[in-house]
Amino acid sequence: MRIKNYGKKVVSLTVFMLGMAFAACSYAYFSQIDFNLPGGGAISFDGSMLTASGIPVNNITGVNAPSNSGNDFLTNKLPGTSTTLSLSDPAYLGSNGRTGWYFGAGAIEVANSSGSDPVLLLGNYSSLSITQTSVLNGMIQFNLLFTDFSDTKDPNIVSYFGFSPNVQWVGSVNFVFDSSYLTPGSTFTGLVPGSGDIDNVAAMAPSGEQAPIPGAVWLFGPGLVGVIALKRKCTRGNPAFKNTPPAGPVCG
Repeated sequence: MRIKNYGKKVVSLTVFMLGMAFAACSYAYFSQIDFNLPGGGAISFDGSMLTASGIPVNNITGVNAPSNSGNDFLTNKLPGTSTTLSLSDPAYLGSNGRTGWYFGAGAIEVANSSGSDPVLLLGNYSSLSITQTSVLNGMIQFNLLFTDFSDTKDPNIVSYFGFSPNVQWVGSVNFVFDSSYLTPGSTFTGLVPGSGDIDNVAAMAPSGEQAPIPGAVWLFGPGLVGVIALKRKCTRGNPAFKNTPPAGPVCG
Protein backbone atom coordinates (compact mmCIF):
# COMPACT_ATOMS: atom_id res chain seq x y z
CA MET A 1 0.00 0.00 0.00
CA ARG A 2 2.86 2.38 0.81
CA ILE A 3 4.38 1.80 -2.64
CA LYS A 4 1.00 2.34 -4.30
CA ASN A 5 0.41 5.62 -2.42
CA TYR A 6 3.93 6.75 -3.24
CA GLY A 7 3.25 6.14 -6.93
CA LYS A 8 0.10 8.26 -6.76
CA LYS A 9 2.04 11.11 -5.18
CA VAL A 10 4.70 10.95 -7.87
CA VAL A 11 2.12 11.05 -10.67
CA SER A 12 0.18 13.94 -9.16
CA LEU A 13 3.29 15.95 -8.39
CA THR A 14 4.62 15.31 -11.90
CA VAL A 15 1.41 16.55 -13.50
CA PHE A 16 1.41 19.56 -11.18
CA MET A 17 5.00 20.50 -12.07
CA LEU A 18 4.34 20.03 -15.79
CA GLY A 19 1.43 22.41 -15.51
CA MET A 20 3.63 24.97 -13.78
CA ALA A 21 6.31 24.63 -16.44
CA PHE A 22 3.90 24.96 -19.35
CA ALA A 23 2.17 27.90 -17.67
CA ALA A 24 5.50 29.68 -17.32
CA CYS A 25 6.11 29.20 -21.03
CA SER A 26 2.58 30.02 -22.17
CA TYR A 27 3.58 33.36 -23.70
CA ALA A 28 5.48 31.42 -26.36
CA TYR A 29 2.12 30.23 -27.67
CA PHE A 30 0.53 33.65 -28.07
CA SER A 31 -0.50 34.46 -31.62
CA GLN A 32 1.53 37.19 -33.23
CA ILE A 33 2.66 38.73 -36.50
CA ASP A 34 6.40 39.28 -36.95
CA PHE A 35 7.94 41.86 -39.27
CA ASN A 36 11.56 40.95 -40.04
CA LEU A 37 14.14 43.72 -40.52
CA PRO A 38 17.22 42.34 -42.33
CA GLY A 39 19.21 45.57 -42.07
CA GLY A 40 19.62 48.68 -44.19
CA GLY A 41 18.14 52.14 -44.45
CA ALA A 42 19.28 55.10 -42.38
CA ILE A 43 18.79 56.51 -38.89
CA SER A 44 19.69 60.05 -37.78
CA PHE A 45 19.56 62.24 -34.68
CA ASP A 46 19.93 66.03 -34.93
CA GLY A 47 19.99 66.77 -31.21
CA SER A 48 16.24 66.96 -30.75
CA MET A 49 14.56 64.56 -33.20
CA LEU A 50 15.27 60.96 -34.10
CA THR A 51 14.28 59.82 -37.59
CA ALA A 52 14.63 56.56 -39.48
CA SER A 53 13.70 55.85 -43.08
CA GLY A 54 14.05 53.21 -45.76
CA ILE A 55 14.56 50.36 -43.28
CA PRO A 56 13.68 47.23 -45.29
CA VAL A 57 11.04 44.74 -44.15
CA ASN A 58 11.65 41.49 -46.01
CA ASN A 59 8.87 39.31 -44.61
CA ILE A 60 5.72 39.49 -42.52
CA THR A 61 5.03 36.14 -40.90
CA GLY A 62 2.24 34.78 -38.72
CA VAL A 63 3.23 32.85 -35.58
CA ASN A 64 0.57 30.55 -34.11
CA ALA A 65 -1.87 32.40 -36.35
CA PRO A 66 -5.36 31.00 -37.02
CA SER A 67 -4.58 30.85 -40.76
CA ASN A 68 -1.41 30.75 -42.87
CA SER A 69 0.79 30.43 -39.80
CA GLY A 70 4.44 30.41 -40.82
CA ASN A 71 3.71 31.87 -44.24
CA ASP A 72 5.02 35.21 -45.50
CA PHE A 73 2.35 37.75 -46.37
CA LEU A 74 4.67 39.75 -48.65
CA THR A 75 5.72 36.75 -50.74
CA ASN A 76 2.19 35.47 -51.16
CA LYS A 77 0.19 38.68 -51.46
CA LEU A 78 2.59 41.43 -52.53
CA PRO A 79 5.31 39.75 -54.60
CA GLY A 80 7.74 41.98 -56.42
CA THR A 81 7.13 44.96 -54.16
CA SER A 82 9.32 46.64 -51.54
CA THR A 83 8.33 47.34 -47.94
CA THR A 84 10.08 49.75 -45.59
CA LEU A 85 9.83 51.00 -42.02
CA SER A 86 10.11 54.63 -40.96
CA LEU A 87 9.83 56.35 -37.59
CA SER A 88 10.00 59.82 -36.12
CA ASP A 89 10.44 60.81 -32.48
CA PRO A 90 10.60 64.50 -31.53
CA ALA A 91 10.65 63.88 -27.77
CA TYR A 92 14.35 63.65 -26.86
CA LEU A 93 14.68 63.36 -23.07
CA GLY A 94 18.47 63.30 -22.66
CA SER A 95 21.38 60.89 -22.37
CA ASN A 96 20.97 59.96 -18.69
CA GLY A 97 24.57 60.44 -17.64
CA ARG A 98 25.87 59.61 -21.12
CA THR A 99 24.53 56.05 -21.03
CA GLY A 100 22.40 56.32 -24.16
CA TRP A 101 19.74 58.30 -26.00
CA TYR A 102 16.28 58.36 -24.40
CA PHE A 103 13.07 59.53 -26.00
CA GLY A 104 9.40 59.87 -25.21
CA ALA A 105 6.48 59.10 -27.48
CA GLY A 106 6.88 58.64 -31.23
CA ALA A 107 5.30 57.11 -34.31
CA ILE A 108 6.16 54.26 -36.68
CA GLU A 109 4.95 53.34 -40.15
CA VAL A 110 5.46 50.32 -42.39
CA ALA A 111 4.64 51.13 -46.01
CA ASN A 112 4.66 49.14 -49.24
CA SER A 113 5.40 50.28 -52.79
CA SER A 114 2.19 48.65 -54.01
CA GLY A 115 -0.61 51.04 -54.85
CA SER A 116 -3.22 48.64 -53.44
CA ASP A 117 -1.62 48.29 -49.97
CA PRO A 118 0.48 51.41 -49.41
CA VAL A 119 0.37 51.48 -45.59
CA LEU A 120 0.65 48.12 -43.85
CA LEU A 121 1.09 49.31 -40.26
CA LEU A 122 0.68 52.54 -38.31
CA GLY A 123 1.76 52.55 -34.69
CA ASN A 124 2.64 54.62 -31.67
CA TYR A 125 4.88 54.01 -28.68
CA SER A 126 5.41 55.74 -25.35
CA SER A 127 9.20 55.50 -25.04
CA LEU A 128 12.32 54.65 -27.03
CA SER A 129 15.92 54.04 -26.02
CA ILE A 130 19.23 53.55 -27.81
CA THR A 131 21.87 51.96 -25.58
CA GLN A 132 25.33 50.49 -26.06
CA THR A 133 25.43 46.70 -25.94
CA SER A 134 28.97 45.65 -26.92
CA VAL A 135 32.30 46.64 -28.47
CA LEU A 136 33.84 44.38 -31.11
CA ASN A 137 36.83 45.10 -33.36
CA GLY A 138 36.68 48.79 -32.58
CA MET A 139 32.98 49.03 -33.46
CA ILE A 140 30.40 49.96 -30.85
CA GLN A 141 27.10 48.14 -31.16
CA PHE A 142 23.94 49.96 -30.12
CA ASN A 143 20.46 48.56 -29.63
CA LEU A 144 17.36 50.57 -30.48
CA LEU A 145 14.29 49.39 -28.60
CA PHE A 146 10.84 50.71 -28.00
CA THR A 147 8.03 49.08 -26.11
CA ASP A 148 4.45 49.95 -25.11
CA PHE A 149 3.85 49.80 -28.83
CA SER A 150 0.31 49.64 -30.23
CA ASP A 151 -0.81 49.80 -33.85
CA THR A 152 -3.40 49.28 -36.53
CA LYS A 153 -2.72 47.12 -39.59
CA ASP A 154 -3.88 46.83 -43.13
CA PRO A 155 -7.05 44.66 -43.04
CA ASN A 156 -5.56 42.37 -45.69
CA ILE A 157 -2.76 41.33 -43.31
CA VAL A 158 -5.21 40.70 -40.48
CA SER A 159 -7.54 38.60 -42.62
CA TYR A 160 -4.69 36.70 -44.31
CA PHE A 161 -3.60 35.33 -40.93
CA GLY A 162 -7.19 34.64 -39.85
CA PHE A 163 -7.52 37.27 -37.12
CA SER A 164 -10.68 39.20 -36.37
CA PRO A 165 -10.53 42.95 -37.07
CA ASN A 166 -11.40 43.46 -33.39
CA VAL A 167 -8.05 42.12 -32.17
CA GLN A 168 -5.87 44.69 -30.40
CA TRP A 169 -2.14 44.59 -31.10
CA VAL A 170 0.81 45.39 -28.82
CA GLY A 171 4.49 44.69 -29.10
CA SER A 172 8.02 45.97 -29.34
CA VAL A 173 10.53 46.93 -31.99
CA ASN A 174 14.27 46.48 -31.79
CA PHE A 175 17.27 46.56 -34.09
CA VAL A 176 21.00 47.16 -33.81
CA PHE A 177 23.50 49.41 -35.52
CA ASP A 178 27.28 49.81 -35.29
CA SER A 179 29.48 52.89 -35.06
CA SER A 180 33.17 53.52 -34.45
CA TYR A 181 32.79 57.06 -33.10
CA LEU A 182 29.44 57.60 -31.39
CA THR A 183 29.12 58.59 -27.76
CA PRO A 184 25.73 58.53 -26.02
CA GLY A 185 23.87 61.81 -26.47
CA SER A 186 25.82 62.91 -29.55
CA THR A 187 24.23 63.70 -32.91
CA PHE A 188 24.59 61.37 -35.87
CA THR A 189 23.45 61.17 -39.49
CA GLY A 190 22.73 58.35 -41.88
CA LEU A 191 23.78 55.41 -39.74
CA VAL A 192 22.77 52.09 -41.29
CA PRO A 193 20.76 49.84 -38.95
CA GLY A 194 21.50 46.15 -38.70
CA SER A 195 19.00 43.33 -38.30
CA GLY A 196 15.96 43.46 -36.05
CA ASP A 197 12.24 42.82 -35.91
CA ILE A 198 8.81 43.98 -34.89
CA ASP A 199 7.18 41.55 -32.46
CA ASN A 200 3.46 42.19 -32.75
CA VAL A 201 1.29 40.20 -30.31
CA ALA A 202 -2.47 39.75 -30.47
CA ALA A 203 -3.11 41.18 -27.01
CA MET A 204 -6.86 40.78 -26.70
CA ALA A 205 -9.41 38.30 -28.00
CA PRO A 206 -12.05 39.71 -30.35
CA SER A 207 -15.07 41.23 -28.64
CA GLY A 208 -17.66 38.61 -27.82
CA GLU A 209 -15.31 35.69 -28.39
CA GLN A 210 -13.75 33.55 -25.71
CA ALA A 211 -9.97 33.52 -25.60
CA PRO A 212 -8.58 29.97 -25.89
CA ILE A 213 -7.58 28.28 -22.66
CA PRO A 214 -3.90 27.33 -22.68
CA GLY A 215 -3.24 23.59 -22.50
CA ALA A 216 -1.19 24.23 -19.36
CA VAL A 217 -4.43 24.86 -17.43
CA TRP A 218 -5.60 21.31 -18.11
CA LEU A 219 -2.37 19.97 -16.60
CA PHE A 220 -2.12 22.46 -13.78
CA GLY A 221 -5.69 22.02 -12.50
CA PRO A 222 -5.81 18.22 -12.08
CA GLY A 223 -2.28 18.16 -10.70
CA LEU A 224 -3.14 20.74 -8.06
CA VAL A 225 -6.31 18.86 -7.08
CA GLY A 226 -4.31 15.64 -6.78
CA VAL A 227 -1.67 17.22 -4.54
CA ILE A 228 -4.35 18.74 -2.26
CA ALA A 229 -6.20 15.41 -2.04
CA LEU A 230 -3.05 13.50 -1.13
CA LYS A 231 -2.12 16.09 1.48
CA ARG A 232 -5.54 15.78 3.12
CA LYS A 233 -5.33 11.99 3.03
CA CYS A 234 -1.88 12.02 4.61
CA THR A 235 -2.99 14.46 7.30
CA ARG A 236 -6.08 12.49 8.24
CA GLY A 237 -4.12 9.24 8.42
CA ASN A 238 -1.26 10.53 10.54
CA PRO A 239 -1.63 9.71 14.28
CA ALA A 240 0.45 12.78 15.08
CA PHE A 241 -2.70 14.83 14.53
CA LYS A 242 -4.45 14.03 17.84
CA ASN A 243 -7.82 15.53 16.98
CA THR A 244 -8.17 13.44 13.83
CA PRO A 245 -8.55 9.65 14.17
CA PRO A 246 -6.59 7.60 11.64
CA ALA A 247 -8.72 7.04 8.56
CA GLY A 248 -6.31 5.15 6.39
CA PRO A 249 -2.65 4.35 5.84
CA VAL A 250 -0.11 6.87 7.06
CA CYS A 251 1.70 8.54 4.16
CA GLY A 252 5.42 8.85 4.49
